[in-house]
Parts: sequence; C-alpha cells; structure tokens
Amino acid sequence: MKSKALVTLFALGLVLTPGCGSKSSSTPAPAPAPAPAPTPTPTPAPMPTPAPAPSPVGQAASYEVDTKTPGRTSSAVQDGTVTVKVTGQDASNGAYVTQITYSLDVTLLGHQQGSQNVDIPADFYGSQFLSQLVANGSYSTSYFTATYEGLANATTLDGHTYTGCYKVLLNNFQAPSTLQAMTDSFVGFTGGGASSISNLQATVLIQPGIPVLGAVTIDLSFSAGTQAFKVGADYLSN
Repeated sequence: MKSKALVTLFALGLVLTPGCGSKSSSTPAPAPAPAPAPTPTPTPAPMPTPAPAPSPVGQAASYEVDTKTPGRTSSAVQDGTVTVKVTGQDASNGAYVTQITYSLDVTLLGHQQGSQNVDIPADFYGSQFLSQLVANGSYSTSYFTATYEGLANATTLDGHTYTGCYKVLLNNFQAPSTLQAMTDSFVGFTGGGASSISNLQATVLIQPGIPVLGAVTIDLSFSAGTQAFKVGADYLSN
C-alpha cells in the first residue's frame, strides 16, 4: 500500500513539474481522494509482562452459573454460584492449593453445597503460560492441554463487558486434575462416579488481571455415565 502511494505521488510530481527551461501551462491536477479507513481489527487485552509471577495466594473470585442463556447450562442445574480461593502452595510439587466452594440448586435434589481443595499447576499462573500459548497455538502440562482459539468479547451476567479476551480450550485432562476434581462434586445425582466421567473439556475466556484463574467465563462440558452435562458460569466483579 505504501509503495503504491509513493508511485502515485511520484507520477503526479512528473505531471506537475515543469520541464527544464520551459513554462508550465497546465492546470494542477486535483489531489487524489483519501483512501478509505481500514477496518479495525480486534485488539487483544494487554499481555502480562514476562516476569516472575506474583504469588496468587489469597486471591479469590466468584462465579455465577448462567441458567438464563438457553443451552449453556443443563436444565438439571437451576441456579448456583462457585467461589475459588487460593489458600496456599504445595511444597511437594509447587502447585497452588485452591479451595472451590459451590452452592447449587439441582432438580429433584434441591440445594446442594460443598467445598473441595484441588491443586492448580503453577504453570497456569506464570506469565509465560499465556504468551507461549498465543505464540505457539497450544500449551501442554502434565495435567491438561490448552489450545488458543483466538480473541472474543464477553458480557457477563452482572453487566460488565470484557473485550479482547483470549479464548482457550482445555482438554486431555490427566488425573489428578482440577476440573476432574470439580466434576466429582457434581455427579452424585447421575448414579455414576468419577470413573464414569468422559469427554471432559472447558472453554475459557481469559483476561489478565482477573483474580485466580484469569477466567471471565467458563463453559464446562462432560459426560457422566450415559448423560451429558454442561455448566456455564460468569465472573462476578463485585
């Protein structure tokens, strides 16, 4: 585009510049019309500066289960909230101990609540995780595989809009894993146990600066026995 503009200006200069020792009697040509403005491209959220990640211990984030958007959450879950809080670090493997507390209203079972501690790999908190994921397209740990799927915007249930989120697919979970531990708490009413869980994956919209996992939205899907389940949840900023 720049070279084409330079050629145009150069040619225009030849037309308007008088020849050596002669007079120009031509009327100056009108200036070319300005080129149309380019279509703006999505702007990603600022990438964290590569540096030793601060300890997430003490961070907490709350999520509301989305039962309003059709098809996002299985009808068995009528309402619910989930809170995650980093309570410490496991000295044996460096993973961060995270307490997951949930409160759900489930069809036929009524109100269900509980709390469970799980280990989240330290890799997930490092600044290199997101930068390498975006640069390479995928990132593998001993617990799961992450695949970068581009940028997306999200408007959460509390009315906040987050632009330029990094859309990430998490799958290939290996025991023990965070999401497997979480789903253990939800499958009691299926008649199966943790061993019956399959096809476990999560789509997460990540924005640096959100506490704990950086997740603005989490959409979890899995099968338990012969039944398929989906749970979608949004970050609560207040």
